[in-house]
Amino acid sequence: MIYVPFVFVAFSVCNPLVHAFDDAKLTVLDGKYIRLETDLPPSEDLQQYVQSFDQAVPLWVEYWNRDAASVSGWRVTAYLMSSKEAFVRRGLIPDSLPDFLHGYQSGDKLWIVNQASGFYTLHLLLHEGAHSIAHRFFGGAGPPWYMEGTAEFMATHEAGEAGIRIGVIPASREASPYWGRIGLIAARRSDSKIPSIETVMRYGDTAHRDVEPYAWSWAAAVLMEMYPEYRKLFHDAAPQGRDTSPQFTRNLFQSLRPQWPVLSARWQLLCEDLDYGFDREANRVTLSLLSNFGPEPQAMSLASNRGWQSAPGMIRAGQSIRVKSEGRFQLKADPAWVSEADGVTITYERGRPLGQLLACVVPHVSPTTPSLPKLNVLAIGSENTVNASVDGWLLFRVNENPRDIADNQGTLHLTLTDLGTQQ
Repeated sequence: MIYVPFVFVAFSVCNPLVHAFDDAKLTVLDGKYIRLETDLPPSEDLQQYVQSFDQAVPLWVEYWNRDAASVSGWRVTAYLMSSKEAFVRRGLIPDSLPDFLHGYQSGDKLWIVNQASGFYTLHLLLHEGAHSIAHRFFGGAGPPWYMEGTAEFMATHEAGEAGIRIGVIPASREASPYWGRIGLIAARRSDSKIPSIETVMRYGDTAHRDVEPYAWSWAAAVLMEMYPEYRKLFHDAAPQGRDTSPQFTRNLFQSLRPQWPVLSARWQLLCEDLDYGFDREANRVTLSLLSNFGPEPQAMSLASNRGWQSAPGMIRAGQSIRVKSEGRFQLKADPAWVSEADGVTITYERGRPLGQLLACVVPHVSPTTPSLPKLNVLAIGSENTVNASVDGWLLFRVNENPRDIADNQGTLHLTLTDLGTQQ
């Protein structure tokens, strides 16, 4: 089951009205919810932008749980610019607007700088449109992390013959040229500079003058959408969108506070694995605050078709757990490889054999530093010992790209033995 509203809408068969302004050399395309004015010549790409915007609006309405009448008669004017200076000369960019690199929204007007790829141009158009519809529904879109995170989520799309989907994680870099959010996250992961979720939620008004905060705000929205217990509270905050102050975030934090240790751990795991084609359902992580390891060996079944899975007890700093694994499972559907916990060396994922049993310990208490410490992932294979340096959750998974695990078959059987606390 997909937990995010991936709704397909067939392409409309209407043809937008196209007008050529000889004196100003602008092209105007009229759709149901958008009037697009541009200094680009008429093209199929422009018509695609208008059609896709019109298809996205009902999906945004559904995302925010509004009714169709809420957008009756509503339409934005979007200026798509290959030359910002030309629009300044025409008086179509007010002096009151701040300087912007890619896009800007004010009320029902959008300004988009044409990009090197059609995907990124449409992404920006949808992003600014998502801001506009939030202002229509709620009078505002909340503080920077929430405003930009929800807009990024509702703009990250897949368009094709069947229509447009929103809220997707692009399948590849080639499918989303110049968007770059996942590449940026991967680079920061390599540099051990993943921000804490608290850091992201404290972004100020000027943070998004740089591209990087868009990536982390998007990742925060992805996290909130992955888990039903967060999603409802995340959406319920939207009607307070006029409040752009830290109080908005404090209110949401208070509603999430009982779940915060688990949420923070899930954030670190998401940032560790987030990649193109990331399978959100297969990588949802179940964590409990209720149990600790007992003195007797404990058995655990590990599904090969899911991401990180928690041991049946919390682990303490200094505690050592001996892990033994038995069983076989099938990796991939085509070609299919049968693997044991040591993995198969015919191919590798992140420098380790595909299918190798891995473990990590995620801290129970989030660090107070702006960036998270690097998550130490340990190769277990058929047998190894985990030595915990912090109190936290002990988790396991088979080594495979998170986008590919859902078609695996089979289970590993783990035996976990507490060796006691090492002095």
